[in-house]
Amino acid sequence: MLSDQDFDLIQKFLDFSLTKEEEELFHSKQKSSEDFAHQVSFQREVLVLFVTIEKAKQKEKMLVDYKKFSSVPNSSKFIPVWFGYAAAASLIFALTYFFILRFETKSNEELFLSYFEPYDGVVITRGEESSFGQGLRAYSDQNYEEALRAFSETDVDSTNYSLLNLLRGNCYLELGNIELGLEFLLLIPEDENNLLTSAAEWYSALAYLKKDEIEKSKILLGSLIDSQSVYSTKAAELLSESVFD
Repeated sequence: MLSDQDFDLIQKFLDFSLTKEEEELFHSKQKSSEDFAHQVSFQREVLVLFVTIEKAKQKEKMLVDYKKFSSVPNSSKFIPVWFGYAAAASLIFALTYFFILRFETKSNEELFLSYFEPYDGVVITRGEESSFGQGLRAYSDQNYEEALRAFSETDVDSTNYSLLNLLRGNCYLELGNIELGLEFLLLIPEDENNLLTSAAEWYSALAYLKKDEIEKSKILLGSLIDSQSVYSTKAAELLSESVFD
């Protein structure tokens, strides 16, 4: 039987609010307890279903509102007579475009901006004077150009190579250089038990989305969902967007 602490951990996982210690405990329980893993999977499915239903309700409401507008008796009184029938038809077309296209779909750029937040799992050691430490401080201060300069001077053998490339990739994504961002993210080796690998897959999926390479993005999002990582819920929510239909 799951404890209240177990349910709290699952809720924090779904809210993306796990601390580093809680994240380690979460993954430990997910591997050691079949009941815990089953509950995580169930709660994720419920959340994805809820998001999907809410999106469908919003779409339906907008269409109903538009139909009500279109069927109002004597609706021409809202349009100056001198516009004539051509202007009325143009207005209806414009409204249809506005309601259906603007609100029902988002561009890849809009989706990227909605979901992209620079990786924040950075721990800075007080007194760290290495190039890597300077890069971490600049990164935490959102000074991404300075962070890249410091990271370029970092001794690769003396630090976490995967973390270094993940942060470099994030810097370039934040600065709008998607190609270079992907170049560094794809250097991170695949390891299903590595949180940095999951982070690299998430940011690579976003980068491919912005590059309009939908199938590559879709494959990575599906992999994240199957891996039950901390990015699984976000991946499922993003994958429900119409651009992946």
